[in-house]
Amino acid sequence: MSRLKVLFLTPAVPWPSDSGGRLRTSQLIQRAGREAEVTLYSVSPPGGSPPPPAELQSACERVRVFKRTRPGLLARLALSKLERSFHSRELFEATQTALTTSAFDLVHVDELSVARALGPARATPAIIHHHKLDARLQRDLSERHLGVTDGEVAKVRALEKKVARAHSSHAACSREEARYLEERYEVRCAVVPNGVDADHYRPPSSPRDPETVLFLGTLSYEANVHGLE
Repeated sequence: MSRLKVLFLTPAVPWPSDSGGRLRTSQLIQRAGREAEVTLYSVSPPGGSPPPPAELQSACERVRVFKRTRPGLLARLALSKLERSFHSRELFEATQTALTTSAFDLVHVDELSVARALGPARATPAIIHHHKLDARLQRDLSERHLGVTDGEVAKVRALEKKVARAHSSHAACSREEARYLEERYEVRCAVVPNGVDADHYRPPSSPRDPETVLFLGTLSYEANVHGLE
């Protein structure tokens, strides 16, 4: 029996694993690679990125990294900043070719920011993976006057709605976020919690203060601020 062929679309190469998003994506790919043939399509950051580690490359049948491109004038007006930041015409064209030739059994879309690469609905099933609820996060940032305009909120909300209408299978990090998507858009949403390599991060055996909590995370990311509060 042939193995399932899965295409991972990510807005950035999930390496180095120096952020929660990259770490989560890298771990998902490595786990998926045990059960399926994984091909990774990613968008290169400005200035390029170092080659992914052996663990990630060994989990994939193929890794392709595409250049970011500046969208045209009309697209710049229509697309949210979220999408413009990871825009790649090459990624879109390569994905369309792959789906047209039925090269894959499943597409894993790692963020809303690259969901338009799927183009029109096709026979190849796709699962939309949400690291966070982008529309709700943008709304919260706008309400806190943290540099997000009402127009940006509206664009991200429209993108979320469009993707949910086109694709009924989703995955979220928590039961609360899955419930939001299920109730708002009547989609199926699996819960894939964040984990941690407990052996790698095992603390020393020195005495601990039971009234002290260590929080690891960048505080330039609003969701982490919410979590800390």
